[in-house]
Amino acid sequence: MYQSHDMSGLAESPDWRCWESTMKARTSGGKDILCQLYIPSSRVFSIGQPIPFHVMFSSSAFSLAAFLPYGPTATILAPNKQFTRIKVVRQSVVDVRNALVLGTKTDIWRVDTIGEAECRHSGDGSDWLSFAGEIRIDDSVKVGGFKAGGLTVKDFIELSMIPPDPVKCPFREMRLVIPIRLTTDPWSSDGYMLAVADSDFSAPSTPPDSQSQ
Repeated sequence: MYQSHDMSGLAESPDWRCWESTMKARTSGGKDILCQLYIPSSRVFSIGQPIPFHVMFSSSAFSLAAFLPYGPTATILAPNKQFTRIKVVRQSVVDVRNALVLGTKTDIWRVDTIGEAECRHSGDGSDWLSFAGEIRIDDSVKVGGFKAGGLTVKDFIELSMIPPDPVKCPFREMRLVIPIRLTTDPWSSDGYMLAVADSDFSAPSTPPDSQSQ
């Protein structure tokens, strides 16, 4: 990852990949916000090491000003609450075999947050804002994703903006989900000693390789 000289402020490099979603404006005069999340391209991370990221929001100056109270860092209006969050979530699915509901097999599943981001402002321009930070996995997490019998455990990085009052917020709820793989092996920015996530990790049907709203 490096700073570029265009208005976006950031640019991709071979070690980093950009994932995009759009935050839709609710008002006719407002403009949508392009959300770009940069994470290491391997998407394989050690449980014991922080996961670095960069995130950028691009739109008109008016829309970005309206977004600030809902951004990923604390504000005067919300000193203890961030409505834009970056976190690692764990999806656990149990295949309930031989159980039928209206003739259809069912799964029991749950989603837990296992890591939260620490985010800081890293730059801005006339039509963009950028932030950087790290996600630390909870100490209680001892194993990575796996599949055994009827149990499947998969991990994802999630970027979301969930307003406290959807009616009053100038933007609609947004969610971007990226599959990753957690391992007990050390992680390095160049992926040394680690396989690429795509080599033996396939995204589930829900969510897919990336899912945005």
